[in-house]
Amino acid sequence: MRIVPSVLLAAAIALGGCAPIAVNGMQHATRALEPRTDLQDTIDRYLSDVRYGRIDEAAERVEPALQGRFKAKARSLADVRFTDARVDSLTFSPDNSSAEAVVVYRGYWLSSPFEREIRVVQHWYRQRSFDWLVEPDLDAVVAGPGSSQPPAALAN
Repeated sequence: MRIVPSVLLAAAIALGGCAPIAVNGMQHATRALEPRTDLQDTIDRYLSDVRYGRIDEAAERVEPALQGRFKAKARSLADVRFTDARVDSLTFSPDNSSAEAVVVYRGYWLSSPFEREIRVVQHWYRQRSFDWLVEPDLDAVVAGPGSSQPPAALAN
């Protein structure tokens, strides 16, 4: 009779150890089957990181070959305050392995109290691990809020 509880305990421990593997496998399968939701979540995190100056975190979602340039460009955004960042449109390739996102940033330079809207096209692609990476266009963001003068009606 003492063997039965030991066997049950060993089985419970063995099955409990498999639970994290099963959960991880389920998350992986869900990400593979729902690329649109997964990408939207990834873009939202990326935009939030850029908006709030979390450059190292945002760089984790940037194509590795572009991360150094991304960080250098992002440092030039230190004087920009973003008031909003959102996805305006999201278009997937037929096989869902890549997507084009039109992103709208709103913000202003500290030297100018005039808020500007910047539209940027981002190219996202999915790796074998089902993680999404972006090829960012920070040149447009850097040039955006401070690149134009306030409207004439507001300048007077």
